[in-house]
Amino acid sequence: MKNESKPNNHLPALRVFGGSLAIIGLIFAAAWLVNRQETSRFLNGTLVEGTIERIHEGDPPIVVVSFVDGDGRSQTWNLENMTQSIRSSLNVGDKVVAVQMLDSPSRIRLLAQVENRPSDSGGLVATAVFLLPGLFLALQKRPYGSLENQQRMKTRQRHLVGGSLFLFTGFILLIGFYATINDPNFPWLVKLLFGAFCLLTGGFLSLNGLRALLQAWHSR
Repeated sequence: MKNESKPNNHLPALRVFGGSLAIIGLIFAAAWLVNRQETSRFLNGTLVEGTIERIHEGDPPIVVVSFVDGDGRSQTWNLENMTQSIRSSLNVGDKVVAVQMLDSPSRIRLLAQVENRPSDSGGLVATAVFLLPGLFLALQKRPYGSLENQQRMKTRQRHLVGGSLFLFTGFILLIGFYATINDPNFPWLVKLLFGAFCLLTGGFLSLNGLRALLQAWHSR
């Protein structure tokens, strides 16, 4: 009797899904790297003292600051990364300390934003969460060996496909629940209905995904 693998419909789906997760992880990694380089260029930029000339209300608001750069030239630029909370503490005529980005002097941010920047560790966590499972799934082997071993591998891969899809979908819905609850622009009725849907459905799918992955673990 030959020990060749029989056709398996789960492995291609597993590899496609794993490859997709790995690509998402690489996108997060690239975004983290770009953000890291940008932060470094601001930290090594030029300090300037300026005056707020104009404020244009909007979402986000536009705050225009004028200053004299290191070469003695008068400059007028918009402050980057402006938020409503920061704008509420600023008024026309206020003196501010800003930073011109290294090699890109037209990009300026408030010194306080540069110094108190949030941690970027979340980008690395997101990269690992998508990239490592993606590579694991994409590199699954085709069933081989005895018929019993092939059947065991097929069963594990079936659980991996279902569990991964359920867990991923549930995770996205739980993120939607968190975003809905914390968004002040959503009416309370929308938060109640859509938030409940995301929480219940996301929780159900996540639990079933974890159960399937545990079954895949026990079927090794």
